Amino acid sequence: MKLNLGCGADLRPGYVNVDFREHLGVDNVVDLSILPWPFASDFAEEIMMLDFLEHFPYRDTKKILLECWRVLVPDGKIVIQVPDFNVISKALNFEAGCICNRCGYKFTREDNLRADFWRCRTCPQDMRDIMDAAVARLFGGQDYEGNFHYAAFTPTRLQILLRDHGFHEFEHVERNENGETFEQNWNFKLIAKKGSLWDGGQLQEF
Repeated sequence: MKLNLGCGADLRPGYVNVDFREHLGVDNVVDLSILPWPFASDFAEEIMMLDFLEHFPYRDTKKILLECWRVLVPDGKIVIQVPDFNVISKALNFEAGCICNRCGYKFTREDNLRADFWRCRTCPQDMRDIMDAAVARLFGGQDYEGNFHYAAFTPTRLQILLRDHGFHEFEHVERNENGETFEQNWNFKLIAKKGSLWDGGQLQEF
């Protein structure tokens, strides 16, 4: 059994698609803010959480990871995609290294010397648009109940949290299904396996 938690409209074949919004046509309507979840222990071979974890208070992150550990079978896989605070903070400051979320252009220090430095070199988006998009990525679209962000993560921080809650064998996924880097979309994606709750293994350099 594979679970796609907080799936929204991203209904995936081969998964039990779970969300709190019934009108989306999901397989199971569940309020995932209520723990424990209505899934048996050692039940799922995979838990996918794309753009999910940031929608819950940071103080609940550890509880959610422990719940994932409980629901997964031994060596079961967890797949997590969240906004990348490192990348978003650069965009919010419009500093060297920030990435245009529209075209993927990466700003350099030399760009600061251009007369039109406030505008992306390869598309018409200006710094105001990029900064506004960064704020929305950090705090959520805030256009419906549930579309608010309450936590921020970096790859290192999330890996530590996963390790401390029984996960190991970490993999950092570089590109999405469209071939775009997750950095371009201001996200990162980690995959890990359920291990011993008392030994999450060693951290890996990404």
